[in-house]
Amino acid sequence: MVDSTEQDVTDRVPPEDVFSILGNETRIDIIQALWQAENDHVSFSELRNRAAVADSGRFNYHLGKLIGTFVQREECRYGLTYAGRRIVGAILDGTYTKRAEIDPFEIGSLCSACGSSLEASYESDQFVVRCPNCAETVLRFAFPPGVLDGRPREEFAETASRWIRAQLSFTVNGVCPNCAGVITHSITRESEQHSRAAGLEYDCKRCQHHATTTVGMHLSYHPAVIALYDEHGIDLNEAFLQSYVDNADQCTSVRSENPWRISVSVSLADDELELVVDEELNVVERHRE
Repeated sequence: MVDSTEQDVTDRVPPEDVFSILGNETRIDIIQALWQAENDHVSFSELRNRAAVADSGRFNYHLGKLIGTFVQREECRYGLTYAGRRIVGAILDGTYTKRAEIDPFEIGSLCSACGSSLEASYESDQFVVRCPNCAETVLRFAFPPGVLDGRPREEFAETASRWIRAQLSFTVNGVCPNCAGVITHSITRESEQHSRAAGLEYDCKRCQHHATTTVGMHLSYHPAVIALYDEHGIDLNEAFLQSYVDNADQCTSVRSENPWRISVSVSLADDELELVVDEELNVVERHRE
C-alpha cells in the first residue's frame, strides 16, 4: 500500500535553465499577452496578434520554448501556468525592474529598549523599522518596490503594515513567503539585532530568505491577541505597526532560557493579556485580567 502522504516533486526544468528560457523579448511579450487575456485561454492566432509578432514561424518557435513551464496548452488554446503568473507578478511588483527608497519617518510606536520614537524606512528592497537613538532593529522584511506605485507617502506605513501582516503570516506558520520552503526560527538575546528581552530570526534553508522580528510580533497572530484588539475596535491588519509593536515589545520578558519561557503581555485600556511561550513558540500559559 502506498503512503498517501508521500509527495513526488521533481524539477521539470533545471533551475539554471529557467531564466535562459525568459531571456528573449518575444517570450516576455507572449507571457504579458496571456496575462492581458485575463485568465482566458486564447487561440494561436489570437495570441500572436496580442503579442504583436508578425512572423508566424518565429512566434511558434518562442511559444514552444515557453510551453510546459510558463505556458500551458489545452485543446489548441493557450494560458499561463502558475509559474507564468508568478513571472508577471514579479514584473508588476517591480522585483526585477524597479528600485525605490524612502527616508526614515516616525510610525507612532516606541522603542522597547530606550523609549524613543521608532522610525520606518525603505532601503535595499526591504522595509525596516528601527530606533534612531539606540539603533535597535525591530523589523526587517523584504518588500517589493512596486507596492509603492500610485500610493502617497502618508499611506506607506499602512500599506507596509498590511503587506507585512500578510507575508509574516506565512513565516510564523513555517512557510517561506519567497519560495514556499520550510522556515525555521531561532530565539535571540542581546544580539546585534536585538537588545530587547528576546528577538526572533526566521530563515529558509532553501532560498536563504531571512526575516528579523520579535516574539511579541509572532504572537500578534494568536487568536487571543486578535480577539483582544477586536474587542477594542482595532483591526491589527490596519494598525499593526502603530498600535501593536511597542505595546507587546515593551512587555516582553524572559522567565528562563533552559528551557525557554518567554512572557509577552499586551494591554489595552484596563484589559491585559499575558501569553507565555516555549522554545517552539507554543503558548504554554495564558492569563487574562
